[in-house]
Amino acid sequence: MALPIDYHRASESVELLGNVAAKLKYVFQTKNDVMILTSSGTGAMEATITNLLSSNDRVTVIRSGKFGERWGEICAAYGIRF
Repeated sequence: MALPIDYHRASESVELLGNVAAKLKYVFQTKNDVMILTSSGTGAMEATITNLLSSNDRVTVIRSGKFGERWGEICAAYGIRF
């Protein structure tokens, strides 16, 4: 029953991810690129912050619960003022 794990750079895997991305575009009704992240929600939040902001940038974080608190924690870790 056990099968070997497919190599993520194999042509079959690249084709599969391309098909998934195309179907996600349909699901979200967009012509823009979609990004598939193999991470937790926190990983996606951190990827957003590190790719869009630099230390000493200033952002607004609404902290009205755990989700907002997490944004603040990640910003603080990267020296982003909020």
